[in-house]
Amino acid sequence: MAEISSTGDQMLTVLETVARQGPLSTADIASVCGMNRTVVHRLLSTLHARGYVSKFGKAFAIGPVVAQLATYGDTYSFQRLALPIMQRLAGACGETVVLHRLDAENAVVVEQAVSDQHLVRVQHKPGSRHALHLGASGRAILAFQSGAFIDKSLARAEPKEEVLALLETVRDKGYAVSRNELQQGVHGMALPIRSGGQTVQFSLGLLVPVLRAEGIEDYLPALVEARNDIEKATMS
Repeated sequence: MAEISSTGDQMLTVLETVARQGPLSTADIASVCGMNRTVVHRLLSTLHARGYVSKFGKAFAIGPVVAQLATYGDTYSFQRLALPIMQRLAGACGETVVLHRLDAENAVVVEQAVSDQHLVRVQHKPGSRHALHLGASGRAILAFQSGAFIDKSLARAEPKEEVLALLETVRDKGYAVSRNELQQGVHGMALPIRSGGQTVQFSLGLLVPVLRAEGIEDYLPALVEARNDIEKATMS
């Protein structure tokens, strides 16, 4: 029998346990796997940093990178269903369309469609993350979470009052906008996506370089239509 990596085997055991039984705390995973809690904590930290697990409070669930990998074989995954709709929107608008997912207190890029109509365009790296209160895509998710979750997410946000006001605007309008926040020279607009028609775990965003930012909200009807199509496709 070929020699295997004990650390790799332990990491896969932890990942499979989270996939089958999660969300689970570190202590729960250690108990189920019969492993040292410190070792499990280290493995979970690695898996979380790479996007293979997501953290919700003290519990771990399967992460966006696993879901992204699953799109190669699972034609019914969320990203696979969303991608052709995103590609149509990117082609119609000539801009980049991006799908973010909630992960702990971050928004993580899980899919994107990049138009080739312009030489200068915006492009994200799948798996990249940022705080939920920053950028249109993050706020489109954060605005529709519980009050307790929002308070926890904004514990280190400054100034908190301004962020709360922005979130209220997102709820009133139904969409979020950002200008030069995460990347200088990039403007964005994003909508929440309601999983199962209720909870908001994802957002759909349109990103444009500053030279084409004027009139970005003219694309709102097309963005709303694409969001609605994704919700229908993923609920069926």
